[in-house]
Amino acid sequence: NAGYMGSSSAALLGLLNNDILKYQPDMVTFCEAFNDYHSIDDISPVARIFKAAPRLLSRLYNKSLLFAIALEKRCLYANKVYNISDMRTSLSNYSQNVRKIVDVARKGNIRIILAKQGAYIKGYDMSFNKDLVQSIARKLEAGLPVAREDAYYYLHSRTRDILDEIGRELSVPVVDFHGALTKLLPDDVFYDTANLTEL
Repeated sequence: NAGYMGSSSAALLGLLNNDILKYQPDMVTFCEAFNDYHSIDDISPVARIFKAAPRLLSRLYNKSLLFAIALEKRCLYANKVYNISDMRTSLSNYSQNVRKIVDVARKGNIRIILAKQGAYIKGYDMSFNKDLVQSIARKLEAGLPVAREDAYYYLHSRTRDILDEIGRELSVPVVDFHGALTKLLPDDVFYDTANLTEL
């Protein structure tokens, strides 16, 4: 697992080029990198916090429930509004970076799998409620304020759509691992806690 908390699609592209290719892997998986969302946030708390000491703080996040709760409350549930043009820019950059990751992997004869994760925002449907996503999108298109958690829920849904689009266009396998894991019993699954999520 070469990923770390707070990494964006641009950071993962750099990680692939600078650290992973030298190991000549047969296969790599790319899992969403929804930290791209923070590029549209003036505060950018997660990006700034984890950029300072990513591995140390990731370890603390995994070991301390209080730290994890405090961080998520600070980063996800504070009141904040966004606009659709910023979101489109963020999503466009995300799409370009994922396509570059696929291109780099293929040039290195590395098989790549794109992985979609369930919604990680507390109180929201993990499998994504399409009606809610469309409702948020209509508010954004109308220029209405949208709370931070709504913005992230919408953006997370769109990054999943982008992975599906890239998978179809470039013939790359796409897996919804939340959907797959929920069909298994807990004793049948091994998973690490680099990124905590509900199973």
